[in-house]
Amino acid sequence: MIGQAVAIVKGNLNPRMVSLNGQMEQGLAIVETEGTCKLGCLHCNIDVPKQGDATKPDFLHFVEEYARSSPEGSNLILKNAASGLRNRELELVRRSVERGLFTTITTEGLTVPEYFQDGVVALNDEFPGRVGYTVSLDGSAELVHRQLRINIPFDRVVDFIQKQIKRGVYVETNFVAHSGNLLDFKSYVDFVTGLGVAKVNVLPLQEIGAAARNGLGTPDLIEMVDVLIDTYETGTPETKEALEHTIGGYFHRMKKGAEASGCEGCPAGSRDMIMIDSRGDIYPCNSLRDPQFKQGNIGVSSLADIYQSERFRRLQDQLAQGDGDSPLKFGCPRIIEKSPEKYRAALDYLNSRLEESGIDLSALPEHGRRVCFARTF
Repeated sequence: MIGQAVAIVKGNLNPRMVSLNGQMEQGLAIVETEGTCKLGCLHCNIDVPKQGDATKPDFLHFVEEYARSSPEGSNLILKNAASGLRNRELELVRRSVERGLFTTITTEGLTVPEYFQDGVVALNDEFPGRVGYTVSLDGSAELVHRQLRINIPFDRVVDFIQKQIKRGVYVETNFVAHSGNLLDFKSYVDFVTGLGVAKVNVLPLQEIGAAARNGLGTPDLIEMVDVLIDTYETGTPETKEALEHTIGGYFHRMKKGAEASGCEGCPAGSRDMIMIDSRGDIYPCNSLRDPQFKQGNIGVSSLADIYQSERFRRLQDQLAQGDGDSPLKFGCPRIIEKSPEKYRAALDYLNSRLEESGIDLSALPEHGRRVCFARTF
């Protein structure tokens, strides 16, 4: 969920290599250790009851199993609702890094205690480039940022980012795009890259939970496509690097005829992607966190059983078909189900811009025509 404290493995630490047939060459696991949040952001949809530590699933065992079974150089995301990162989460991060999984921590920057920060620095010293932070920041100024994150002071988040970068730790940011902050995006990218942020993830606000009531809503997706492309194409080398995984970078590579991959962070492209919620329930990914897609529980199901099950393979095939009538297809139909008309209009618009650039979309591999509007990996 957007807005939760997350430990997440990121592409700039370990670029996710995708073969020409669109298959991920490394895996991605997401583990949520806490299901409630007390920060009160306006866009969260966190309603999982809090559990006592005594009833927690054995996440450490899962990390061990995933590290053994996943391809070399795979990634782990450790999600933790913003009630504070503690010794348990630090041990999970440590175990993940020690077992060879590339790991970072995504957070709003308020609930990371000093001992946790020190532990990450120590891990970074011992395993350079294998651990870092993803920080949620939605604007280049206080008024813009707090439209969504009303209880999270802008200056404190910026101070947290600067502190980690000064200590040599990798930092990237999540920018939740909504109807009130798209005009700020170019200034935002200049601001965060000036701080030393290596990568910006752009995530359109989903009209679910509190977001459906806050009056901001999903951004104009056609405007978002324009903003991402224009910011990338007119940006500095640092800007281009930070936006490489957005639609801006995708559009640039398509124009150059170099885009042969789709949305890497998707079970349609990888048999080694998995999501575990705070109760230990297993889903194919965070976007498919729904009872109908539940695959089992880590207390009774092994990863081998999940990956080999007929249900999992059938779901992969379904997702791989994509969505949309144009040559371009959505990376994940589930992402668009709340606002299908908006997403299809944006896809058609992106298709028209590519055609104007002389791109023969039909000549690209199937996965090269998959577009993810919330691509972060």
